[in-house]
Amino acid sequence: MSDLLIGDVRPRLQHWGTGAVTAFAYDFPILNGDDLKVALNDQWAPINTYTVTGIGNSSGGDVVFFIPPPAGCRVTISRAMPISRTTDFIDGESFRAAVVNEELDRLTLGVQQVQALTGDALAKAPFDSDVDMTLPLAPLRAGRALGFDAE
Repeated sequence: MSDLLIGDVRPRLQHWGTGAVTAFAYDFPILNGDDLKVALNDQWAPINTYTVTGIGNSSGGDVVFFIPPPAGCRVTISRAMPISRTTDFIDGESFRAAVVNEELDRLTLGVQQVQALTGDALAKAPFDSDVDMTLPLAPLRAGRALGFDAE
C-alpha cells in the first residue's frame, strides 16, 4: 500500500441522483473496495451495481454505478471497514516503518469511522447532568415516544 495522508474528514457523505449521472465522488481514503457501503435512499445498493475507484488514495475516488440512480434518489457513501488488528509485532523481529504506518493508518480510519457513527447518535452534552441514558427494555418501550422531564 502507498503512504496515505489521512486528513480530518468525515467518512460519510451524500449526493443526489439526477437520472443521468453515474459517478459519485467520495473524499476519504479506503483500503479496499469492500470498505465502502453505498445506499440508495434507505436501502443498501447491491455491490454488483457499482464499481469503486480510488482505493488507497488519500483523497478518495468515485462510486460508479452501471445504471444511473434516478432523479431525486439520495446516494449515501460511507466507510464501513472491519475494525481489526492485522499485524502482530514480534519481539526480536525487524520493525519496518511501512508496516507500522499501515497499521496506524488502519487504526486512524477505524477511529474516524466510529467518530462518524457516534457523532450521528443521540447524546447529551458532556457537561450536562450525569444521568443514566439507557433505554428501557424493548417490551417496556414498545408503543411509546421518547420524551424528557426536568432532569
